[in-house]
Amino acid sequence: MRIAIEIGVKDDIKEAYQTLSLIDSAAGNFKGAYEYHKLFKEINDSIFNVESAEKTVEMTAMYDSEKKETQIKLLEKDKEKQAALAVVEKKKQQTILYSVIGGLFLVLVFAGFMYNRFKVTQKQKHIITEQKHLVEEKHKEITDSINYAERIQRSFLATSEMLDEHLKDYFVFFRPKDVVSGYFYWAAELNPPSGGRGSFHCCINFFDNNLLTFIYRYYRA
Repeated sequence: MRIAIEIGVKDDIKEAYQTLSLIDSAAGNFKGAYEYHKLFKEINDSIFNVESAEKTVEMTAMYDSEKKETQIKLLEKDKEKQAALAVVEKKKQQTILYSVIGGLFLVLVFAGFMYNRFKVTQKQKHIITEQKHLVEEKHKEITDSINYAERIQRSFLATSEMLDEHLKDYFVFFRPKDVVSGYFYWAAELNPPSGGRGSFHCCINFFDNNLLTFIYRYYRA
């Protein structure tokens, strides 16, 4: 027992106190038995407390270890989640970037197409304007020619003074379908060769005015 106390082996000391308590109790030394029993109880409680403390420490260490492992696993899962989110976000940014680039490309293509159409339209407009000016010039030339021909034709028509002088109760209906008429009226005073009173002739004809003028001058001579 002395050796056990010196080296601090509590289990051996406990068993020694328990044995001594039984011996004194059997010998009728109840006081000694009680004292040894008290020592047995104290060291037994001490051992229990130490074991409880050790188990508590062990359980606490196990809990802390499991807690740390759980936290590590949670951190790893969180890192994996963050990495997955980063990959998704990167793909999303790439998709947006590609969409913007594609949209800009389509805008440039459309702008180029519209610019080309604008140039073609401007060229066609310029050609149409030139053709319009050409047509207007030709139309003006034709109109001027027709008006000039109309003035020439009217210069060959009998004047109202001549008709008033030789005709009574007459009217002239001359309304060409176009500016220049294919038919026209003609009138002239003819003098006979004997020198008598001249006669007035008029007609409507579509022949050449030169022929009528020739006939007129022939009979007048």
